[in-house]
Amino acid sequence: MNNKTRIEQPQSVNGALTNLFHQMYISNVQNRLRELNEPTENDSKRWVWELIQNAKDSIAQDENKKTIDIKLTVRDKEVRFLHNGSPFTAKALLGILYKYSADKDNSESTGRFGTGFLTTHTLSKIVSIEGDLYRDDTNNSLCGFTATMYREGLDEGELLAGVKKMEKSRVYTEELNNWTTFTYNLKTPQNENALKLGLENFISNIAQTMLFCKELNSVELDNNGVFTKIFRKESHLLENDIYVTEFEFKIDGENPYIRKFIHKSLKKHSEELTKRFKTDRVIRLTATIEIDDNNNLIENQDTPSHFCVLPLVGSEKYILPIYLNSPDFEPDSERESLLLVGNDSEEHSELGTIISVVGINRLILKESVALYESLVAYLSKNENEYHKLFLLAKGLKKVPKFEKNFNKEWFEDEIIKPYREVLKKYAVVETKSGNQKLFTEDGATNIIIPKDSKIENQTKIYDLSTEIFADKLPLSDISND
Repeated sequence: MNNKTRIEQPQSVNGALTNLFHQMYISNVQNRLRELNEPTENDSKRWVWELIQNAKDSIAQDENKKTIDIKLTVRDKEVRFLHNGSPFTAKALLGILYKYSADKDNSESTGRFGTGFLTTHTLSKIVSIEGDLYRDDTNNSLCGFTATMYREGLDEGELLAGVKKMEKSRVYTEELNNWTTFTYNLKTPQNENALKLGLENFISNIAQTMLFCKELNSVELDNNGVFTKIFRKESHLLENDIYVTEFEFKIDGENPYIRKFIHKSLKKHSEELTKRFKTDRVIRLTATIEIDDNNNLIENQDTPSHFCVLPLVGSEKYILPIYLNSPDFEPDSERESLLLVGNDSEEHSELGTIISVVGINRLILKESVALYESLVAYLSKNENEYHKLFLLAKGLKKVPKFEKNFNKEWFEDEIIKPYREVLKKYAVVETKSGNQKLFTEDGATNIIIPKDSKIENQTKIYDLSTEIFADKLPLSDISND
């Protein structure tokens, strides 16, 4: 070989590489894009969280930037999502243009789980991106760029034409853009429905998300000229590592309002995670409950109880008395549910027996019992300050009806029953003589709740019962809730 004359790689190989690259892209996107022709309700709700995840992950490896600001602008049928996170690396930009998850092994990257950004195509399959790009690996020099993705093709030929059109759309500029912008133009009623559902889900879950995602500094929604601005306020220590954090919502033409959360976190070394990931790892978990301006607990009726920094949209049947967040949770590829079906361990060719992704989720959920007890103990001890503590039993009456990746028996034995045992220890039911426990020390029922299918009859029964069991009855407003 040393005596032979070297030549440049033949053009035929270059062309074959390009064709192969395009075919790999098509194989990577076509099935999911086909599914999004008829998106599920969860798909239509998730687009905003995928964009927020993309913004958050942009600063995961940037030591000089710790927080981001987000702006979401709606103008009739145009949606623009802007963030001031870190510029794109070449790898990250090509990853989003060609649908490649560049940082699947990065534990700080919320986007390490699955199809992610593709879900934003519920708004439109044509997306324009504008931002800044590091010119080289030193990350010392920047340029601006714009590109448009065309993913509306119905077959391989049309998808191939779309990716070639995207490649021709790329423009690099000396001038910087400073903010990263994704622009979607809605074309169908389906797109408009996704906008509606996504914005509703955003308003319901953004305060919890900002609590769990410290990288989010401020969020602004401009919905056809009506501004909603959400600000993080300073957290205050209550006791024993239990904090209260407030978020202020300012909406044009309305009085500002506050959403307030009491929360406690844990961070502990995990031998199981350390062995699996071959690096020192800790379990991170936060439990929180929402209260109103009068310190009444607020019932979570239809939003996810589980967060992997961002809400697991689709897991709403998991409703628990507290919100749980762990960036170490292992959800399914669409981040709709936690993986709870299967064995706690698996075999690895080099490491031997290691914890499975199912085992990781179970391990973290079991850690939540202690956090739940800390919150229950604090709220019960301060019974004159906090009210509607009966909501601490929310979701504990029966195991949720949930099919996807859900192990009913395990969840009941390891989560529901331990939560119930915690609740038995504390006085959480408000009566005329103060807070009472649900059960006596010998296990007998300590609280009587009069019930009738007709409200007027229930009220009469309650009034009669107060003459006999005044100390055993919840306050009337609680009994009716």
